[in-house]
Amino acid sequence: MRSNLLCIALLVLGLADPTFAEAKDRGKPSRPSATSRARELCGKDRKCCVVSEEAAGKDRAGHALTIVRLNRACGKHAKTPGGGGSGDECQPFQNWLAVRDDDGKILSRQLLTEECNDGYGAAGVGEDSTQTGNGRFTHERDGGSAWRWSHRVEMTLDPPRIANESWSGFWTLGPDNQGEGRWDWESFQGGGKESVPRCDKDGEMPEEGSQQEVIETSYVTIPKVALPSSFIADGWKRLGLGRCSARVDGESEGFHIYGKKSTAEDSRFSVVATSAGKRLVLFVEVWDDRWVGDKKSERWLRDDHLELWLSRRVDYATHCTEKQTGSPEQWAIRITDGRVFPAMGATTDGPKVQRALGTDKVARLRIELPAGDGIEGIALVYSDSDDGKRQKRLIGTSKVKLGWAASLGVLHAIAPEAASCVANKEELTPVLATPRREPDEALWGM
Repeated sequence: MRSNLLCIALLVLGLADPTFAEAKDRGKPSRPSATSRARELCGKDRKCCVVSEEAAGKDRAGHALTIVRLNRACGKHAKTPGGGGSGDECQPFQNWLAVRDDDGKILSRQLLTEECNDGYGAAGVGEDSTQTGNGRFTHERDGGSAWRWSHRVEMTLDPPRIANESWSGFWTLGPDNQGEGRWDWESFQGGGKESVPRCDKDGEMPEEGSQQEVIETSYVTIPKVALPSSFIADGWKRLGLGRCSARVDGESEGFHIYGKKSTAEDSRFSVVATSAGKRLVLFVEVWDDRWVGDKKSERWLRDDHLELWLSRRVDYATHCTEKQTGSPEQWAIRITDGRVFPAMGATTDGPKVQRALGTDKVARLRIELPAGDGIEGIALVYSDSDDGKRQKRLIGTSKVKLGWAASLGVLHAIAPEAASCVANKEELTPVLATPRREPDEALWGM
């Protein structure tokens, strides 16, 4: 009698032999665990195992989002990492997005990133780090040799695509060669900064502690993106650039270079680039509360004008720089008539400019560059003059320093399969594409 009561108690508490519980539900399939279902991501690969699972919120349909980390060489199949440096054996990992229903069944999956840290460079200092948030996944990778680098991407999970990315690099044997950049796909804005030392008297990189001048700049990135053919032809004359452009007011966007600081209500401009055949075309909108410029004059410096700076690229990876390194060229475009003037270093044919006046003190410019589609360093500067006697202020896409290509910024080339711009009734709008990838094709890799 006492033993029967004990068995009853054990059954109530769930401590009895599990075969008793199985007898009760015999014939009913048991629900697979989340881990066993995550194992499905391994497919038929017996070397693969699940390392971890992290909840990442829910998608718009209410399905659970999970980040599953796989090790593709478990147990006896594990790799033995080398002493560092590209080419050494490495341990392969994968980070997957799994979308699950209420029963834990995987409804869809997408490989997000892959890792195989062989040192990621000769220094053997490679490192991967990941972070999971609500509807987000972030992966950062570091590596390099004497030149170190880092790249970071943040992804949205519904739909799975890159939301923003950033990168940086520096020279470990000196303090002055540094650079970083960023691009945000959601705001369609980017920027960066660079520092490059001046060469020593022998034209070489200066030694550490030499107190050599360092050329530093910051810039906003000019997007180079596919635009509607109708806009390229003549739609630019009446439509604004909207969120498809880099924006400069010298206050909260872009850079104040010279003169008294003011506001966007005083003057501002925006710019976007695109390819038209084999040519690079810039579209620029300039706002000013008062246009100043003598159309009959051969002088442009004290007129309202847009300065276009072009060069070969000189960045932190350039060991050292001197004035005229990169052969910077300056062109001036007078706003009141669109006339082009050659300025500092201008040796090639000038850009072809078309101009249209909009409402509310808006001037629109279509600038076709003679150098074709191979521009590397670029900056635009607007010079505002309210009286025609002096330059009141200069604002630009970068902190341009006269004659220094290292002070220019860059274009950000955007593949049509990643994003494009469409025209509505008033302006351009960026449209992000949902990446068309196979589930086992990584969303990001480098």
